[in-house]
Amino acid sequence: MFAWRVWAFPHWQVHGYSLPAAAAVALAAAAAMAAYRRRSRALWLAAGVLFGCTTLCKQSYGLAVAATTGAALVALPFLEPPGRPRTRDVLAPLVLLGAGLLVALGPPLAQLAAQGALDDFVRQAIVQPMRGAVGFHAYLRLPDLWPLHRQDAALRAAIGSYFPAILATVWWPSISASWLLRETPVWDAGLKLVYWAPVFTFAAATLVWGGTAAADLSRRRVDAVHGPRLLALALAGGFLLAFPPPRDWTHLMMARLPGPAARTVRTACWAALALLLGATAALVRDFRRQMDFPLDGPRAGVFADRQNGPLLRDLLEHVERVVPPGVPVPIYPLQPMIGFLAGREPVGGFHVIWPVQDPGRDDRIIADLEGLRPPLVVYGLSQYALLGRFQENAPRLFDYLVAHYAIERVFSREPYGTVLATLARRPDETGGTALRPMGGVEGARETRWPFADVLAVPVGPPGGATAAHARIDVPSGEARLVLAYGINPDRWLGLDAGPFTFSVTVAPAGDAPRTLLRRTIDPGREVADRRWHDATLDLSSFAGQRVDLALAVEAPGAPERPDDLAGFAEPRLLTGRSGLASPR
Repeated sequence: MFAWRVWAFPHWQVHGYSLPAAAAVALAAAAAMAAYRRRSRALWLAAGVLFGCTTLCKQSYGLAVAATTGAALVALPFLEPPGRPRTRDVLAPLVLLGAGLLVALGPPLAQLAAQGALDDFVRQAIVQPMRGAVGFHAYLRLPDLWPLHRQDAALRAAIGSYFPAILATVWWPSISASWLLRETPVWDAGLKLVYWAPVFTFAAATLVWGGTAAADLSRRRVDAVHGPRLLALALAGGFLLAFPPPRDWTHLMMARLPGPAARTVRTACWAALALLLGATAALVRDFRRQMDFPLDGPRAGVFADRQNGPLLRDLLEHVERVVPPGVPVPIYPLQPMIGFLAGREPVGGFHVIWPVQDPGRDDRIIADLEGLRPPLVVYGLSQYALLGRFQENAPRLFDYLVAHYAIERVFSREPYGTVLATLARRPDETGGTALRPMGGVEGARETRWPFADVLAVPVGPPGGATAAHARIDVPSGEARLVLAYGINPDRWLGLDAGPFTFSVTVAPAGDAPRTLLRRTIDPGREVADRRWHDATLDLSSFAGQRVDLALAVEAPGAPERPDDLAGFAEPRLLTGRSGLASPR
């Protein structure tokens, strides 16, 4: 138990739904074993109640193990003394188990129905997760078992999800530089065997125990061991059924212990167990040394590491300063712990934005955003790549945020660390005339990035970048071009290219171009450059003229996807005294 709890990191730090569910289903299995041995109707009823409690904690655990146990109950009478079992003996334990389930599930389901929430509950707690497990192909599956003799490119491409999180957190620098990981398939084969061990163990137990039971039945021999074995197989099989995609490390650990993995550990040699416990204790020691930054807020009282602790503290303090008490703070897409630590509720009833959710989710959230108008939204730019981009999972919500919110502040302390941002509500009127309606822009692609409408300009080599051009008539009097320039925020983390030089030149007809802007930023390496950089360019000297406006971005080397990397956000022409104002 100690080893499993540590290797289930990060979930062992928090009280999640899996832990009480695992405890309840283990008690239910114990009650079922006792009910079988004692022929106790009260214990069968108690086992059903405990299965119902498991279902209330985590429906996949409870329903799956209850179903497999129910199937075992039908088979149990046939393992008993020779002869055809009575129908009553077959059905009575099954009916009592089902009655116990109803005792636990009936009142909360009736309460949901009375409040008109039963339909939402069924769709969000059962239908949507099942649809995601079956139809969302980006979810991780079990790694291919073969090949074991060489490195597996597919497994390594998703190593962040397949690899034990506690090892990645504490010992990754040593592991990643080791000869075993870089030059051999040892880690690949080891991870595959760990993932497939529950399947192998269940299959082996089924073959061995099933074969023994079949042999005894053929000899009309009765052995009291077969019933408990069948119930143990029901427990293990239920946990395997409750392990649908995503089959990453976290869900593997949440589904393993009460099933075949526990028996595997118990039957392992003492030397291997001692080695496991020693490694686990060393991980705890090193983890405790690494987590030494106190988070002392009223909802924290815990320690974090020195990379993320100060960042979380700064973010929580900023939310406390900017957002009035009691006002909700949406946290998107997958960082609900921030909302808990800040003591803030979400909007629309959704704590996370997941690829497979209620079709009406975006409309509900947008309606709440319009009604409550929260001054701040927290957005995490460090996301799980396998789940897809926020703008693809929530397109309507993303468009709404781009139209009504802009990045206010970025929280980032290291080039390859966590990146969070706060979004502030835009003013209702920004003024000015957008560049596009004034004559169009050639050589640029109109797109939306977090969180701005952007003219994406292809990045080219120094002195050889292809500029985007716009021909505009500069009005008389004061005129200024206001814009922001920067790198796509979705590309900040892990960006190996750069630095990037942004330039804006203006050329009246027949005259040489004049450079109004030339700035260099490097957000891949300099966290201070991770933002949209505002610029106000004075066009008053070109008043009354038609000019060619050229927008270009240069960078050394050949960056990946150069047409979706750099751009100019919301360029607009401001005239008169309003030209002194920034659009942000």
